[in-house]
Amino acid sequence: MVEPVRVVHVLGALHRGGAETFVMNVYRHIDRTRLQFDFVIHTDENCSYRKEIEEMGGRIYLAGKFSLKNALVYWRSWKRLLAEHPEWIVVHGHVRSTACIYMKMAKDAGRTVIAHSHSTSNGRGMKGWIKDVMQYPVRYIADYFFACSENAGKWMFGGRVVGDPMHYKVIKNAIDVDAFRYDRGYETEIRKEFHLGDKKVIGTVGRLCDAKNPFFILDVFLEVHKRASDTILLWGGDGELREQIEAAAEKMGIQSAVRMAGSVGDVHKLYSAFDVFLFPSKWEGLGISLIEAQAAGLPCFVSEKVPLEAVICRDVKVMRLELGCAGWGEEIVKRLQISPDRERACKDVAGAGYDIKKTALYLQEVYLSLNEYGIPKGIL
Repeated sequence: MVEPVRVVHVLGALHRGGAETFVMNVYRHIDRTRLQFDFVIHTDENCSYRKEIEEMGGRIYLAGKFSLKNALVYWRSWKRLLAEHPEWIVVHGHVRSTACIYMKMAKDAGRTVIAHSHSTSNGRGMKGWIKDVMQYPVRYIADYFFACSENAGKWMFGGRVVGDPMHYKVIKNAIDVDAFRYDRGYETEIRKEFHLGDKKVIGTVGRLCDAKNPFFILDVFLEVHKRASDTILLWGGDGELREQIEAAAEKMGIQSAVRMAGSVGDVHKLYSAFDVFLFPSKWEGLGISLIEAQAAGLPCFVSEKVPLEAVICRDVKVMRLELGCAGWGEEIVKRLQISPDRERACKDVAGAGYDIKKTALYLQEVYLSLNEYGIPKGIL
């Protein structure tokens, strides 16, 4: 029996974040008798996807967190990983901050290196600046470059790379559109599980981190709740700011109207229980949750920081953050008075190039071509 070709994906963690979700969506739809994924991550926290990965034949390895103090330890861990796994013909990097280290080592070890941009910012302050500096050399190291949107590509790789169609391509964060189609049974299940009753549900899905603007989400919901007391905020996702968010909700007096779903495996079910989707991000590479919400046929309220490539359906209102929570709240309350048409959304999302079956087939052919020819022959 011929062993499948193995590609290793480098990620920060294996929680249900945007990059991880995209890779897992691809993994579920490739031919795993021909191609397998392994994962190198940078945290020893419990992995949401571990069980599923292992059941599909994938393997997970730890590189450890990088800091200036343990730079040599980090370098040695990658030296060992690359030596022990010559079967990794492609190193597909989704971690930006240490990419100049592990991508250079992988390339020196004779592996094909793909750099993948999923964002348009590293945040502010010294930490963000350091990440900006560390990721800059990637544009001169990687063999091929992927990005989830044009903005994400320009931000990380610059104009020279983005202007080279032989080595650069936008890979849309595709989803299993049919899984997100509105389902009355899912709505009933979620309403019962989270005690939603017949309330109107303002929904959001995303990692609880600064980029997703979580405290603004609370402020907007407070404005909605003042105007329409029969509303509940249902929040899918987890992250480092969860305790602070819960404390803020309590201080605002809306904790009884906020439901924290956490990191759920069946996130597609949540969307069927939403009446409106709220997504006021400070920055986004693309915004996979917005794609999912549109596939579910939801009215969506998103910030101007979300790339226009992610706006597919008509029922998406792009708003400026400077309008403030009162302006956002007023618009959402108006929209709650109108029942959405949720029927043809899946077809529109698939037609816009976000069908995971096609994306997975494309990437599979890229990887297999790299294994056979050393270049993705006729693919990019």
